[in-house]
Amino acid sequence: MSKPSHGEPSGSRSLSPPRGPPPEAAPPTEQLPAYSETAPAIDQDGNGFPSNSNITASFSNLALSNSPCDPTPHTCLAHLKLLFAIQALKTDVGYTDGLFGLWDSRAMVPASQWNHGAFRDEEAKREQLARIREKRWAIYLARAVHRYEIWWMKGLSKKHLTLNDMGSNGAAYGGFVTGGEKDEMKWDEGMLQLPLDVLMVWHTHMLNPRAYLEDCLRSGHRALWLAGIPWHLINSVIDNDDFSYHPSDEAKARWVARTELQWDNVDDPAVMEIRCPNCSHVLHVPWTTCGTGGEEGKKQAARLDLVGHGYGDGGFRATCSGNGCRLRLDRNLLSVGKFVADAKDLLQQARPMPGTLLDLMSGRPVPSQQPRPLGFPNRMIQRRMRSEVLDLVKPRGVIGVQMKDIKDMIEALVKDKDAVTEIEREPGYYIKITNLKRELSPFARMAVRKMMSRYWENFSPFALDLVAAVLRQGVFIDKMCKVYTPFGLLLH
Repeated sequence: MSKPSHGEPSGSRSLSPPRGPPPEAAPPTEQLPAYSETAPAIDQDGNGFPSNSNITASFSNLALSNSPCDPTPHTCLAHLKLLFAIQALKTDVGYTDGLFGLWDSRAMVPASQWNHGAFRDEEAKREQLARIREKRWAIYLARAVHRYEIWWMKGLSKKHLTLNDMGSNGAAYGGFVTGGEKDEMKWDEGMLQLPLDVLMVWHTHMLNPRAYLEDCLRSGHRALWLAGIPWHLINSVIDNDDFSYHPSDEAKARWVARTELQWDNVDDPAVMEIRCPNCSHVLHVPWTTCGTGGEEGKKQAARLDLVGHGYGDGGFRATCSGNGCRLRLDRNLLSVGKFVADAKDLLQQARPMPGTLLDLMSGRPVPSQQPRPLGFPNRMIQRRMRSEVLDLVKPRGVIGVQMKDIKDMIEALVKDKDAVTEIEREPGYYIKITNLKRELSPFARMAVRKMMSRYWENFSPFALDLVAAVLRQGVFIDKMCKVYTPFGLLLH
């Protein structure tokens, strides 16, 4: 990682995982791995990472395929190298004093908060330092997810899925997960143009296979899905001794050219551009408001507030300054904006809503020419919510609207048997007759819940909140790096 001084925010969202975990993910039962007061050594026998003598021999001669394959001991070792590289990155970010304007000196809590005007509790000081370092990492993660989003949208070719595609066995849907050698993308060194922070987010995204498949389907990233993760290339750019990450200069240049982002996370701008969902004015908001600026900020005895109101902070809020709009933006309103944008794409371009793509039982794309429970949310918006959605997308239409309002609107429709009958004009097994009136089947209700789950505490274009997912994955990585397994024995 490059110089910290940028102090200029990068992104994160919150210090701890969001209040509610993304749907389909169990909440973590343990606290996030805490930073210690001093940075741990990367290579210490019996105290940190395994010694070089145990692992270098095995890491140096891994037989890794250029094509997707079932896991082998060699791919597992390459995976371990990536996890160690991610842990080293986390350590580097957390212990970079002054990064994002967060200085260790702020752990010296004002004397007024302590007995007799003295900071007498060293343990409390260590806890404050750990919180500051976790905050640096959280901001870095939010920035990393944004960078991954840019790569996903700009750096990859795509053809968005439509409702018509879902009725066929073509490559866009029914045949999406299967393909011959000609359909697979062949990775070469120049193609692995991902900084380590973006690679980390992609790795976590893939560890949530249903969400990853849904996102690949919606964006038309079939070649990416079939190609899998290029372990042979990842292994080649991670050092066997200290797990540092060293892609080629060509890869770095390609990243900058295709995404218009810097190679190093902390070199990207300190502000984030977002579009107001009410008036479409572009706002420039800081990634965090918790920092105290450059070197001078180190001397400030500012109150230690690690919640913040920046785009990467847990308490994000901003006020639109466009055309007298004055709309107050927060996470909830951005989720409303995501729902409105997706519903507009459904109405105007026939793009299915998130959560309505994969079979509810198998989790795979199963084409059908007949209406089925999975598609009920799409039909509901098309046939009974069109005017309400179009009102929301009008200028100033989202003022005062909350996700709870949309939830209440949908619940009322689902309970209205006459409305259900109108929505489901064609007879089918997703309707059952009760006292001569039709009501929604449990599978159709499940489809509605699946769709709505994509918007709770998640305003990203993905099926899950990737910042929270990376934080959860970090718990596992932290534990794995504390296991002193003699990796060299795995291949002998």
